[in-house]
This record gives sequence, C-alpha cells and structure tokens, in this order.
Amino acid sequence: MVPFAVACVLPVSPSFEDPPASPNFAPTLVDSDPRAGSIVQPGLTLQVTITDANPRDTLYVRWVSDYPLATADSRVLTDVRTFAPSSDGKVHATRVTYQTDCAALAPGLTVHRIEVIVADRPLKKPDDPSLSDSANYRFEVVDAPNDSSTHVITAAWLLVGC
Repeated sequence: MVPFAVACVLPVSPSFEDPPASPNFAPTLVDSDPRAGSIVQPGLTLQVTITDANPRDTLYVRWVSDYPLATADSRVLTDVRTFAPSSDGKVHATRVTYQTDCAALAPGLTVHRIEVIVADRPLKKPDDPSLSDSANYRFEVVDAPNDSSTHVITAAWLLVGC
C-alpha cells in the first residue's frame, strides 16, 4: 500500500516593487566666458552654460558678490532665476549671464569676487538683502533641509577697477 498525503498548494503572490529611483546628479558648469577664475573689468558680461544630467530637475541660479563669508560688503546681485526642466525630457544646456556693474557692489573695495551659485533645489532668500545684520548668512543654502540629494555648484571671477 502506498500512503497518501493530502496537502494544499498555495500560489506565491507576486511581489511588486517600484523601480529604483534614478540618482540625482549635480548640475554641471559646461562652459564660462570669460573662464571662471579670471580677473575681469567692470562692464563685462559674465556667461556660464549650465546643465543637469537629470532632465526633470529645475535649476536655480543666484549671482552674489564679495562672498563666501557674508559680510557687510556682500551683495545679492540678482534675484534667484529659475530654469524649468526641458519639456521634451532631454538634457539641455542653459546659458546664464550677468553684466558686471560697480554701482551694485560695496564701495571701498579694490577687488570684488563675483560668484554664480547654481542649485538643483530652490535657494533660500536672505532675510536682509544688505546683510548688515546677517553676517552668518550662506547664499548657497537650499530651501529643502531634509533633502540629502541636493547639489550646489559655484564659479567665481575677480572684478578689478571699480
């Protein structure tokens, strides 16, 4: 005699998982004119070409002077400019410019550091644009404190002759 065993076979339910999120890459400074790090004269237009390998990232750009280390001489030269992601889902390069202007800078300095800040998250706004009471303010801080995938890049020039 052959013993029989009775058993129930239950199918294994499928396991559904979201695909892994693509990594968040830092924005890239593709080109600058004049070359970042150069000494420049007043009235010159600074140009940078930026891109981001994440085609859905919005880029945020701010121009500042006499920074890092915010002091009473530091200035926010432009409001934050926002560059929306491409509508076709492809990576595109964006050209951003700033015309140097001695009137916008702190008086009394013979050399000014002009810096462009590019982030893939919104940049916080300084509470006091003159920075007279905000010496510890950091222009590159993003408004996404719990987002560890934030990236910020910078480039700078030295402006002489103001």
